[in-house]
Amino acid sequence: MKKLHLLVLLLALLLLAGCGRSAESGADAVEALDYAVEKAEAHSEFLSNLGEGRIVSLLCGTPAVGEVRKTLFFTQDGGESWSGGIDVSEGIENYPVGAVFLSEEKGFVLTDYHGSDNHLFATTDGGQSWESITLPFSAASFRYVEGREIRYESGTIYLSLVGRTADGITYLRYRSDDDGQSWRGY
Repeated sequence: MKKLHLLVLLLALLLLAGCGRSAESGADAVEALDYAVEKAEAHSEFLSNLGEGRIVSLLCGTPAVGEVRKTLFFTQDGGESWSGGIDVSEGIENYPVGAVFLSEEKGFVLTDYHGSDNHLFATTDGGQSWESITLPFSAASFRYVEGREIRYESGTIYLSLVGRTADGITYLRYRSDDDGQSWRGY
């Protein structure tokens, strides 16, 4: 647990530095994020820095009995205060491995397989509802597919997954240049 708090503290300090705040003036932000981590019983955290002090944080609890609690938090002031606390566990199947938010309303969560063939989930209403996005591969072709990475760079969303077959592994890489409306291999 100490490693998690140290990691969260480091991430918060990096975010605050990126938002033009010093570590000294961000003490309340670190305390607020620590509170959010404790409240969500977080095991992992995925942050999307939207700029101008706007940050979306997906906190995920420790996996237990095939389930992971997933909670969204939002800040408009670089972490000085947090709102949300929206439990999105029912809308996102499997274990999250990454999240990208393009705005407070629109975001994507990539997951690792755990009993479902769905790997990418999207929201357009700030986490109130989620839809499973079908990627251009057949899950039936693989014994197991695991999400590895989701990232957003220069207007493009990138996904990396690994499909396991009896003969080995296949790397599955996709990109969307239209904010997640369509996906193609790269």
